[in-house]
Amino acid sequence: FWCPDGASNSIYSEIEFLNSGALELGEPDWDDRPIVITALDESFSRDGDRSFCAFARLGKVSGSDHLHICYETTLEEDATNKSIPHTFQIVDKWKSLANDFGVKPNNAIMDGTGGGQAFGHIVDVQWSPVVQKVNFQGKASDRVVIFRDKTTTFFNKNSEMWIQPKEYIRSKQISGLSKETMAELIEREYHAKEIRALRVESKDEAKKRLKRSPDRADVFNMLIEKAISLGAFRSEEIKKVSKMANKGWEQARNNTQIATTCGRRLKRSSINKR
Repeated sequence: FWCPDGASNSIYSEIEFLNSGALELGEPDWDDRPIVITALDESFSRDGDRSFCAFARLGKVSGSDHLHICYETTLEEDATNKSIPHTFQIVDKWKSLANDFGVKPNNAIMDGTGGGQAFGHIVDVQWSPVVQKVNFQGKASDRVVIFRDKTTTFFNKNSEMWIQPKEYIRSKQISGLSKETMAELIEREYHAKEIRALRVESKDEAKKRLKRSPDRADVFNMLIEKAISLGAFRSEEIKKVSKMANKGWEQARNNTQIATTCGRRLKRSSINKR
């Protein structure tokens, strides 16, 4: 997909979300019953970041894959309950909400970066080990993108997860996005140090610049990652590009000269006439 090269260093612009209908809160007219997925960006201490989670319905609308964010909330601990540790309380609350929405653990994803690894072990025990853990500092996929008319890759998983929703937004395959989440997405910037690979500033760098944590946006990006990993969220933009490429290839192939067994060179179109 193509990453727009605007004047701002921001990854997203407000106009992208407004033009795509991503802020539409009404329930889509689903072709069939959608599944529900969930994502959690957890905090690790009483003085840490907020624990924020979201739920989204994933299915087809008019034949196209679509993701609709249906619920967002901050998970609050019971400070008066000293018998259950903070992290265990957060897992229990997330699991309880997931049960209410009918979410199976294989349709759940959480931040497994840094301290998230230890938190993930608690999730394994309290809920299920099949809950997906994503490391934002990890290696990106081998996916190739086009940026400034050149093919390039992602610097790391953080960069990939922050950029990959763009094609789905442009294809109008996302809805239910809150204004608060949109604001956090717009605030994030490409890394100041430009290199060949597409690089987004880290969460720590963003927190230092903004004086707050972009937890809502991280959860949104994890919902997209979960939908893609399930194989149930294919970009309509990629479909169109692939179709155009295949059509161009067919046309080029039909006009290609081929050598016959007698050494003559004929156009394929002339062979088809025989």
